[in-house]
Amino acid sequence: MTSFTPWGFANHIVEIAPGIVSYSTPSHGGIHLSDERIAEMPKALQDFVPFGSPQPGPGRWFEEDADWSVVALAFPEFFTEGDVQAAHATLKGYRPAVYEAFVRNTEGNQQKGRCMKRYVGERTPDGVSVRVIPEDGEAYELNPRFDLRNHSPSGYEFGFAGSGPAQLSLALLADALADDEKAQDSYQSVKFKVIARLSGDRFDLTDEQIKQTVAALEAERGRGRG
Repeated sequence: MTSFTPWGFANHIVEIAPGIVSYSTPSHGGIHLSDERIAEMPKALQDFVPFGSPQPGPGRWFEEDADWSVVALAFPEFFTEGDVQAAHATLKGYRPAVYEAFVRNTEGNQQKGRCMKRYVGERTPDGVSVRVIPEDGEAYELNPRFDLRNHSPSGYEFGFAGSGPAQLSLALLADALADDEKAQDSYQSVKFKVIARLSGDRFDLTDEQIKQTVAALEAERGRGRG
């Protein structure tokens, strides 16, 4: 992880998620994405040229005034609901053509059935509750899949790495992938990559985000074997 940015040396660095790092300097700041994260972005955002000019790799820098919105829209699971709403407004005003292409791409994917489910979780007095909300059906409670692994008899958790987050990760993958074997292969990695980094008392994920995360993990494992 570098300490030098396009705005000088960083005096504050925060890893939002693997490959997504926020940097602040005395004068400015922004977010750096690794090449792997760039490859995971929706096509309409992947071709975005940040303020100034195209940058030499590795990775790409997104300054904090407006470019950050591209990162938040590409990886909403790592940002608060308020941040994502602000990102929509920012990019729409800043780069309307890019925003319109992103919206068209998102709507097209939904029509093709790529984002058919939302997983909405929240902390309640009785523990973490997770509802599965299909676009074309009735909502239901997420099955914890204790038949596959019983990490946490007390239920789900998120925001850290532990038994509750492991149970949540397994349940999400089993439901989103509809493939128990693949879910068991990847849920621990997804726990660290996504579940442990969810903030606040509520989260909202889609099945497409989960599938993309698993696909990226499988690609990383493939490169490691190579």
